[in-house]
Amino acid sequence: MIAPTALRITGFNNTDGCVIAKENGDDPDFGFAFCHLNTYSVKKGDTLKRGDVIGTEGNKAGLGAVSTHLHFEIYKPDAPDVVYPYEGFNIDPEPILKQKGAWPK
Repeated sequence: MIAPTALRITGFNNTDGCVIAKENGDDPDFGFAFCHLNTYSVKKGDTLKRGDVIGTEGNKAGLGAVSTHLHFEIYKPDAPDVVYPYEGFNIDPEPILKQKGAWPK
Protein backbone atom coordinates (compact mmCIF):
# COMPACT_ATOMS: atom_id res chain seq x y z
CA MET A 1 0.00 0.00 0.00
CA ILE A 2 1.36 3.42 -0.91
CA ALA A 3 0.42 6.84 0.44
CA PRO A 4 -2.13 8.54 -1.85
CA THR A 5 -1.11 12.01 -0.61
CA ALA A 6 1.17 13.60 2.01
CA LEU A 7 0.33 11.98 5.36
CA ARG A 8 1.27 12.06 9.04
CA ILE A 9 0.96 8.68 10.79
CA THR A 10 -1.13 9.13 13.95
CA GLY A 11 -1.48 5.56 15.19
CA PHE A 12 -2.52 1.98 14.64
CA ASN A 13 -5.45 -0.38 15.21
CA ASN A 14 -3.57 -3.66 15.38
CA THR A 15 -6.74 -5.73 15.84
CA ASP A 16 -7.72 -4.97 12.24
CA GLY A 17 -4.22 -4.37 10.85
CA CYS A 18 -4.90 -0.64 10.41
CA VAL A 19 -2.54 2.28 9.91
CA ILE A 20 -4.29 5.54 10.85
CA ALA A 21 -3.10 8.82 9.31
CA LYS A 22 -4.05 12.47 8.80
CA GLU A 23 -3.36 14.62 5.76
CA ASN A 24 -0.13 16.55 6.22
CA GLY A 25 -0.44 20.16 5.12
CA ASP A 26 -3.49 19.85 2.87
CA ASP A 27 -6.61 21.38 4.44
CA PRO A 28 -9.10 20.31 5.61
CA ASP A 29 -6.87 17.62 7.20
CA PHE A 30 -8.96 14.50 6.56
CA GLY A 31 -8.12 11.30 8.42
CA PHE A 32 -7.50 7.95 6.74
CA ALA A 33 -7.44 4.29 7.75
CA PHE A 34 -5.62 1.69 5.66
CA CYS A 35 -6.76 -1.65 7.13
CA HIS A 36 -6.16 -5.37 6.74
CA LEU A 37 -2.44 -4.80 6.23
CA ASN A 38 -0.06 -7.64 7.02
CA THR A 39 3.03 -5.51 7.66
CA TYR A 40 3.62 -1.84 8.46
CA SER A 41 6.49 0.16 6.97
CA VAL A 42 5.78 3.22 9.15
CA LYS A 43 5.75 4.26 12.79
CA LYS A 44 3.69 6.81 14.72
CA GLY A 45 4.77 10.35 13.90
CA ASP A 46 6.25 9.53 10.47
CA THR A 47 5.49 11.99 7.68
CA LEU A 48 5.06 10.51 4.23
CA LYS A 49 5.07 11.86 0.70
CA ARG A 50 2.65 10.66 -1.93
CA GLY A 51 3.99 7.30 -3.14
CA ASP A 52 5.81 6.31 0.08
CA VAL A 53 5.15 2.76 1.25
CA ILE A 54 2.71 2.39 4.17
CA GLY A 55 2.75 -1.42 4.37
CA THR A 56 1.72 -4.60 2.62
CA GLU A 57 -1.77 -6.06 2.29
CA GLY A 58 -2.44 -9.30 4.07
CA ASN A 59 -4.59 -10.90 6.70
CA LYS A 60 -3.27 -9.50 10.00
CA ALA A 61 -6.85 -9.27 11.28
CA GLY A 62 -7.29 -13.04 10.95
CA LEU A 63 -10.29 -12.76 8.67
CA GLY A 64 -10.21 -16.45 7.80
CA ALA A 65 -11.52 -17.20 4.31
CA VAL A 66 -11.70 -13.53 3.27
CA SER A 67 -9.33 -12.77 0.38
CA THR A 68 -6.52 -10.27 0.83
CA HIS A 69 -7.87 -6.76 0.29
CA LEU A 70 -7.50 -3.17 1.45
CA HIS A 71 -10.16 -1.70 3.72
CA PHE A 72 -9.90 2.08 3.18
CA GLU A 73 -11.75 4.73 5.16
CA ILE A 74 -11.77 8.54 5.16
CA TYR A 75 -12.64 10.42 8.36
CA LYS A 76 -13.97 13.89 9.10
CA PRO A 77 -11.28 16.49 9.94
CA ASP A 78 -12.48 16.67 13.58
CA ALA A 79 -11.99 12.92 14.16
CA PRO A 80 -9.53 11.85 16.88
CA ASP A 81 -6.01 10.82 15.84
CA VAL A 82 -6.82 7.11 16.23
CA VAL A 83 -10.28 6.13 15.01
CA TYR A 84 -11.81 2.69 14.92
CA PRO A 85 -14.13 1.72 12.05
CA TYR A 86 -17.78 2.61 12.46
CA GLU A 87 -17.40 5.20 15.26
CA GLY A 88 -19.38 7.75 13.23
CA PHE A 89 -16.47 9.77 11.83
CA ASN A 90 -16.53 8.06 8.40
CA ILE A 91 -17.44 10.05 5.30
CA ASP A 92 -18.25 9.09 1.71
CA PRO A 93 -14.85 9.08 -0.05
CA GLU A 94 -16.15 9.35 -3.64
CA PRO A 95 -16.28 13.19 -3.95
CA ILE A 96 -12.84 13.58 -2.34
CA LEU A 97 -11.22 10.89 -4.47
CA LYS A 98 -12.73 12.44 -7.62
CA GLN A 99 -11.43 15.89 -6.63
CA LYS A 100 -7.94 14.46 -6.02
CA GLY A 101 -7.97 12.61 -9.36
CA ALA A 102 -7.95 9.18 -7.70
CA TRP A 103 -11.39 7.92 -8.79
CA PRO A 104 -11.58 5.49 -11.74
CA LYS A 105 -12.98 7.05 -14.91
